[in-house]
Amino acid sequence: MGTSDGWLIRQLTGGQRFVTDAATASRTMMLDLEKLTWSEDLLGRFELPAECLPEIVRCDECIGETDPKLFGIPIPITGLCVDQHAALFGQGCFNTLSVKQYRQRFHGSSGGATNLARLAAEGFQSICR
Repeated sequence: MGTSDGWLIRQLTGGQRFVTDAATASRTMMLDLEKLTWSEDLLGRFELPAECLPEIVRCDECIGETDPKLFGIPIPITGLCVDQHAALFGQGCFNTLSVKQYRQRFHGSSGGATNLARLAAEGFQSICR
């Protein structure tokens, strides 16, 4: 079980790390948005052990290193950003309340997805400093 980035990090680190960031974890609908941890209530309702889900880490931290067998040397893995959250940065959304533009204008709200995108943006900004 887990997220796509959790699977990828596990493969790249030779099984040493199984992690995801809060923005990606939120897409599972099992994240406690207040605590930024897996929801104990939902894990209980679905009878899922927390151990089957990736550890939630900041998107801007050093996560680990690649298994040297893959590329000949260990390479630091220093960030996580996938899917829609990565697209925010690709479209230049670096500030709080910046939003991606589609055919129709979308105005940010104070909902969970906006808050988690803000967390991802803050992490991205700290990487770029």
